[in-house]
This record gives sequence, structure tokens and C-alpha cells, in this order.
Amino acid sequence: MSKDTSKSIAIIGLGAVGSITAKLLSHTEIGTLNLIDHDIVQESNLQRQPMYDKSDVNKLKCEALCRKLKSAEVFPMSIHIDSETIKRIQADIILDCTDNVETRLVIDDYCKKNNIPWVHAAAAGSIGVVIPFTGDYCFRCVYGNAIKGLTCDNIGILNATSERVAQIQVDEALKIITGKPSTKGMIRFNGNETKILTIKKKECTHVQQKKATQFTLSKCTTRAGYSAKPAKNMKLNLSQIKHKFNTLIETPIVLVIKEDGMEVIVHEYGELLFKDATDETKMQKLAQRIYAR
Repeated sequence: MSKDTSKSIAIIGLGAVGSITAKLLSHTEIGTLNLIDHDIVQESNLQRQPMYDKSDVNKLKCEALCRKLKSAEVFPMSIHIDSETIKRIQADIILDCTDNVETRLVIDDYCKKNNIPWVHAAAAGSIGVVIPFTGDYCFRCVYGNAIKGLTCDNIGILNATSERVAQIQVDEALKIITGKPSTKGMIRFNGNETKILTIKKKECTHVQQKKATQFTLSKCTTRAGYSAKPAKNMKLNLSQIKHKFNTLIETPIVLVIKEDGMEVIVHEYGELLFKDATDETKMQKLAQRIYAR
């Protein structure tokens, strides 16, 4: 695999699955790895988290793991993930290796809002689940707001299970980050039996939002800059938008805002004009944020 140092992968949760996922990715030469976990290594972790040893006890997992992955460009982040701290993560894809629902819902909300793909992985006993999320459905679509079920906290996790889940998660992440189609559905195994389960879409606020914010971005032919136009006619709520961004100019039908170093003219009828901007990825993400309001 050719090296692409422009790509960045964030791994949230560095327990049994996350630490192995990090190890596998460290050998792929795909950009940088951001290792995120605020927990320390405890002696009770050593049996089911083979990437750590006694010398790591009482040390931050993110820092201990970084020291072991010397062949990769890795960066530790010792933060507790919530709706605010997750904004500090800058990555092309996020890998969920956490063990609690609340964090997964935060990841789901953040990735959907910012159009970032992510891959969920979970293991309990001999059961493993991996779901790539690329925009067709979201975590809430699959599980709903309240999720109760098996976790490694209540039944334990087998080393073979965490290794297999990590490998599947890495395979799906590499497909996404290299532009190849990921598996559609839930990859679930129990022992030697593996199934790909079809996910039935359920209407949720995220799916409805995605349907309402389809747009095209193109370079202006008559002036410098780019134009974003919604696929369907829509009227933007300028009074709401002005409170969410740095507003430079306000009129009843037009706003001029400045965000992420870009100046944008926001028309009430839906068109966005990016003045003197060149980074299409940044423009796409900002347009998603504006249209989602």
C-alpha cells in the first residue's frame, strides 16, 4: 500500500480492541494516528489488553501505546470525549473502540454533523460487531437513543474476539480512506459464524437532515471563488445562522460570515458564495454546517 501522509485517523478508546486496531494501522503507512483515551493502564487490564504490560501500569494508555508504535506517526490525546472536546479531533475518519453508549452517541452526532465517516466496533465474549458509517444510516438509526445489551464490562471479552474485531475494523477503515466501497450493513460474528446483516433505515433527525442538505459545489465562472447551491429550493433561516457564526454583515436577505478562515456570502434563497477560497474539502464541510442549521 502506498503511503499517503495527508490522511489522519483518530482512534477513540484504547482498550482491548482499540490498542490492537492502533497496532494494525501503524503498519499500513496511512498518514497519522491520533490515539485518544483519558484512562490509565490498570493491572486488571493486562490479561485482556495484550498491548500493555506491567511497565505501563498507572500510565496513560494513549502515551503508553504511542511509545510502543515507534514505526508510525502517532499522537496521544488524553481527553474525555463529550460534545465539546470531540471538536478538538481533526481526522479524515474516526474509529470507535469505546465501551459506552454515551460516547458512541457523541461520535455519531459529531460525524454526521461534519460529514466524517466512522467505523463502530464492539466485542463481548465471543461476539463481535463492526459497522461502517458513511452516510446511508447512523448509529441512532441502528440502535436508537437507548442501547442495552452485551458489553465487555458485564461478560468479559476473549482475546481472539478483540483481535478479529480489530482486523475487520481496520479493513473497513482502509476501504473508506482509500476511496473503496465499505461493507453495507452490520458485520457480526459469533465464534466461527460470520454474517452481514442488512440495516433497515429508520427515520431520525440525522437522516432527515441529510436529505434536506444535498448541494453542489462548483467554481464560479464569472468571479473568483466557489458557489454552493442546494439540490432543492430552500429558504435559509438567516436569523438563526447569524447567531451560530461570526457575522460580518447582516441584511434582511443576505449575510456575510467568516468561519475557518473563509468569508462566505449567505443568500436567503440558499446559495453560498465562498470568496477567494481554494480548499474544496473545507468548503464542503462549512456548507454542510450552514445548511444543517
